[in-house]
Amino acid sequence: MHNHNDSKMVWLMVLGCLAPLAVLTAIYLFDVPLNGILIGALILLCPLGHLFMMRFMGHSHNTMSEKPEE
Repeated sequence: MHNHNDSKMVWLMVLGCLAPLAVLTAIYLFDVPLNGILIGALILLCPLGHLFMMRFMGHSHNTMSEKPEE
């Protein structure tokens, strides 16, 4: 069963992945000149967003070790 926090996290993950794509598309369409550092930052935005969410949104790796309630 999913709760509200799971759906919120999914939407934040989708937003975090689509934002760099939207920025890159806008750069291409409007022919904005950029240097390599900015492009690298946009590419890293999605993985860094995932790490941020895993760290600060209550993700825990020990949930699998807990025994399910009967």
